[in-house]
Amino acid sequence: MSVHYPFDKMPLPYKNTGLLPSLDPDTLYLHHDKIYSFYVDMLNYMVSSYPQLQSMCLEDLLTSDLHLPVPVENQIKFYAGGIFNHDLYFTGMCSKSTGQPAGKLSDAIAVEYGSFDNFKKLFKQACFHVLGSGWVWLNAENTGGLHIQITKDNQTPSIHSVTPILGIDVWEHAYFLRYPAQLGPYVDSWFDQISWTAAEHWYENCLAH
Repeated sequence: MSVHYPFDKMPLPYKNTGLLPSLDPDTLYLHHDKIYSFYVDMLNYMVSSYPQLQSMCLEDLLTSDLHLPVPVENQIKFYAGGIFNHDLYFTGMCSKSTGQPAGKLSDAIAVEYGSFDNFKKLFKQACFHVLGSGWVWLNAENTGGLHIQITKDNQTPSIHSVTPILGIDVWEHAYFLRYPAQLGPYVDSWFDQISWTAAEHWYENCLAH
């Protein structure tokens, strides 16, 4: 993605058929080519009216006071958050998942949650605690600690203080074509597609700073 305006649409890192049987091509097409692309188009449209924002990166748009009318600023942060969240969501999955984390991330999950299976149970429970639309995250702290967080709508974690290393979209558009009114099977299938290589990379980057 471009560092600043105009923002580009990140291509999927796999084919539309690349996440079968967990996610079908129609779901990925709707999610990426329609909804995610809409967020990028709308952010570019809104930022085009404010030259003072056009040199700001996505993270700055999310974390800074933009000094705009509240409804306008809220809209810009909504679309910027949608892009940030979806970039991590799509790149956080892969066609051939290892099934479980390894290395330092695996050790940190064991320390924080007792076992990988217990982490999965708690993370899935958090998905059911999202009221309406939102996201569930596994965040890494600078100390290496981990915590699960829920955010509403397209809000992001506090990216100035934590590094999100896993994020699942629990808006219905992410799964209703494949799993109509079935959040549980969707979450289970997402775990089957997690790119633990990417998550480990993001975790180690967090530890390095």
